[in-house]
Amino acid sequence: MHGEPGIGKSALLTAVGQLAAELGFDVGTASGLPLEGEFAFGVIRQLLNDLLPARGDEYSGLFDQVGQRREAHYDNDVAQVDTELIQATLHSIHLITTSLAERKPLLLVVDDAHLADAPSLRYLGYAARRLSGMPVMIALGVTDGELVRDEASLTELTLAAHRVRLDGLSPADVAQVLRDVGGHRPRTGLVEACHEVTGGNPFLVHELWATLRRRVARRSTPPSVHDVMTLGAPTVAERLRSRLRNFPYAVELARAVAILDDNVQLRQAASLARLDVDAARAALDVLVRMRVLQDRHPLRFTHSLVRRAVLEELPLGTRMFGHSRAAELLHTEGAADDVVAAHLLQAGAPTERWQVDVLHHTARRALRQGAPDVAATHLRHVVDAPLSRARRAEVLGMLGNAELIFDHAAGMATLREAMAHATEPTLRAGVALSLIQALQAVDAYEEAGTVAEEALACLGSDHPDLAWQLRRMVFTAALMRRHTVSAAHAQRERLFAEVPDEPRLRREWLGFFAVQYARRGRHRELVVRYAKEALSPFELAILSPPGYFPLWSLLEADELDFVTEFCRDVGQRALDHGLLRPAALVHLLRGSVYRLHGDLPAAAAELTQAMELFEEWGVPPGDHDRSLCGMELLLTTVDQGEYETAERWVRRMGISGALPELFRNNFLLLARGRLRVATGDVDGGLADLLECGSRARSWQIENPMTLPWRAEAALAHLARGEQEQARELAARDLVAARAWGTARPVGVALRVLGAASEPAAAVPVLTEAVEVLRRSPARLPLAHALFDLGVAQQGLHRPAEARNHLLAAAELARDCGANPLVQRAEAQLMSVEPATSAADRFARAGLTGQEGRAAELAVEGLTNREIAARMYVTVRCVEFHLSNVYRKLGIDGRPQLRTTLESL
Repeated sequence: MHGEPGIGKSALLTAVGQLAAELGFDVGTASGLPLEGEFAFGVIRQLLNDLLPARGDEYSGLFDQVGQRREAHYDNDVAQVDTELIQATLHSIHLITTSLAERKPLLLVVDDAHLADAPSLRYLGYAARRLSGMPVMIALGVTDGELVRDEASLTELTLAAHRVRLDGLSPADVAQVLRDVGGHRPRTGLVEACHEVTGGNPFLVHELWATLRRRVARRSTPPSVHDVMTLGAPTVAERLRSRLRNFPYAVELARAVAILDDNVQLRQAASLARLDVDAARAALDVLVRMRVLQDRHPLRFTHSLVRRAVLEELPLGTRMFGHSRAAELLHTEGAADDVVAAHLLQAGAPTERWQVDVLHHTARRALRQGAPDVAATHLRHVVDAPLSRARRAEVLGMLGNAELIFDHAAGMATLREAMAHATEPTLRAGVALSLIQALQAVDAYEEAGTVAEEALACLGSDHPDLAWQLRRMVFTAALMRRHTVSAAHAQRERLFAEVPDEPRLRREWLGFFAVQYARRGRHRELVVRYAKEALSPFELAILSPPGYFPLWSLLEADELDFVTEFCRDVGQRALDHGLLRPAALVHLLRGSVYRLHGDLPAAAAELTQAMELFEEWGVPPGDHDRSLCGMELLLTTVDQGEYETAERWVRRMGISGALPELFRNNFLLLARGRLRVATGDVDGGLADLLECGSRARSWQIENPMTLPWRAEAALAHLARGEQEQARELAARDLVAARAWGTARPVGVALRVLGAASEPAAAVPVLTEAVEVLRRSPARLPLAHALFDLGVAQQGLHRPAEARNHLLAAAELARDCGANPLVQRAEAQLMSVEPATSAADRFARAGLTGQEGRAAELAVEGLTNREIAARMYVTVRCVEFHLSNVYRKLGIDGRPQLRTTLESL
């Protein structure tokens, strides 16, 4: 049995011995030992010490004879013992072996046979040739790649052997090992990670897990995949050092490869280890033969766990100096900056200009690729270097921007420090832009405005694009508070008039235009065009403010396909990078799209995940996106009828009491008002909605897609029996909706206006609402309009029409997951009189419910395509239903249908 160290040869040989003993074998066991290689017949003596006591004193004389001959070997150099003596000794041992085998089957187990003394190996070879036909089995364990004391004898012994090569455990086997040692099923991904770093080597698996348990014992969280992928094991390093004790050059080369990491050129490793070519080649042969390194070039450790063990064993100073030399070596050879930077991060603070530049460039690239945590790690090393005041301010500004994405408080602190070092006006303005956005996220609008105005005053007139950005920041700081919003409106037209020259800022200007006009509900086509231009081409950087703001304008224009495509492209990249803030934004956008499409369960799942990511990232409660997410989540759970869940979110967001007059609270007032109305607090809900409307007027928010407060307040008035007030609000909402031009708000306004009207006036308005909403992706508003139309038809004593619309409303609401509307529609259906007369008439004629419904719509004069749209089926399905109707009623077609149905 042979394989790499730790592969399980010893355990397997032990199991073989136990099984043989159970089957009636006499079993002798022995192991080759490093320090007993010169002890002649040491392995044979171990075997006989196991076997002779089993027969009492029967073979003591023969054993004494072997001992006497063994003493002769102790007193003289083995090489000088005459051939006759060696042959006599071998023969004596053979006599003992054959005597034992004549009584019982015999198993001789020798582990680490490559370390066995030469005379013992010679005997085993001698015996193997002479024991043919006898019940004797010899089981050997050999470690691949190790030096053999008597290679000729071992080779001769194993020529005719049955070879069993042991390979690593499978992932399933590793999982079983971890369950055995850990007492429970390992977490998802942990098994795969353990298998990857150990190759399934049982010794490495056990040592890795033991090290993990020791490391995590000091914390409350269980071992993670990251722990597995980054941890070494001290005992692994100790065993490797023991194996390489006679090969100092191999030790140095292994350490060099460990420092340089995988895929290392031999010349690079040799240079780092300070070995000449010949010494490096010899050392490499040793490491490959022992399977420390793979038999391939570039050089790579067989198991990454072994590499980390070698690395961790190095003293800190030695390891840091090694990484410093590795960075210099690779930089000189022209290696990529990120490869060089990986070593500089392990070498302490940079001391030379080229080191600072490499770290800085690598950080900049990481930011572009959407990895701010990686960028921050590199920049913190740069900050520790001796830098000029301007360079330090630049680096701190970049570091603060990176930190804002995953640690808002740290990012603000770093940006404030950058401002203290920034004296050059353009550099100071750039840092100020980042700090202002961070301050606004925590409601520090006063400070944000002050920072912007101070930076603008220092800038002068030589940098119009930068000045435009700062003025936009002053505008935004004023816009966020109700008592300063008028000042923001006064600045808006100037910002529209100044179009930046720089392409990136021009995209920002386009987005600014789109957002402002979308909220005012004007110029929809221009808003959509500008928003799409601002977002094209799709880049990960768009998920930083204000880059993604135009996406909300597109949602308000019902451009759901574009937003979906954006999430699929850029959003997936953010999720793949594991960036919490951008990932939360992606889930928020997806959830908003699902809600607008009417897929409430999917929306709730996405929005819940977004809110949890905002909280995990530490996004402050004052953050605009977090407030939007709160609104979307409350609206979704209310539509689902999950009122207790919605109440929990209200408490969790801390919005149960009075809400300050800040821009973000407009959205929360709307959502809280809807929740209160839905749960029976109509007066409280109406108060929230009317206050939302009052604030919306201050902010000049006229678009019902941005804040549909009029429609919701009208429905609250209806719940109080105040139809006139409801009609007035709905009429104003309809004017604003038509001005914006998107089908959804027009259909919603018509639906509310119809619901607030008497049945005769309501039916044509609600019919128009249904037709308009069918042209939009607004499935849930369509279900509400169908329900209200059914109620109005019932009020005009049109039970067939009422039932059809109520059935369609219930079916569509069920598809959306809108349980309250489903329950209302089903309850209303029960009150339609006569409740089952049409169904009874159809049943008597042998018509199914769908066939009867198709026949009724055909009598109303609808085309097959219109019937299909009304019934939410295909045209082919309608044709099939009507064919069945004609056949069952015995008529030729539509001309006879009305008369025949009336006669039923």
